[in-house]
Amino acid sequence: MPGSIRLSQLTVVRAIVLRTRNALLVCALSVIACACGSHPGEPAPRHPAEGTWSGSVTDEVAGAGSMRVVLQYLSAQQTISGSFTMTFAGATVSGALLGPALAGDLSETMTCGARSALGFMTLTPAGSRMQGHYVVLNDSCSPINSGDLDLTKQP
Repeated sequence: MPGSIRLSQLTVVRAIVLRTRNALLVCALSVIACACGSHPGEPAPRHPAEGTWSGSVTDEVAGAGSMRVVLQYLSAQQTISGSFTMTFAGATVSGALLGPALAGDLSETMTCGARSALGFMTLTPAGSRMQGHYVVLNDSCSPINSGDLDLTKQP
């Protein structure tokens, strides 16, 4: 029986060595994957739509007003997140924006109002100018319904 104890001990040691080797391999590959394409001290890549934008908005219900949009690029999630404020005569509507960070037009989901009304906003950035259109799906964002916007990037 002493030979069988040595064999079982050898099996346990071999299993521990294999598991340790596999764990080290996974850690090494994770470090390499995280380091690829990044250089210490280099800023994260930015999206051209990121920043503060302001300008005019024309809503089919509320009429003409002003608008401010602040967008942030979340590189790890590949999304654009932000906020908006529309100001009309006697009314201000604020809310949040979130959508994928694609090249070209941005398709953002917008939420606003006490009941978190859902809507959609399409934004087309072109240099320091961004134009777009929005539609709110219910009346929680009163007085807005749908409209067009024309914004300029702020320094």
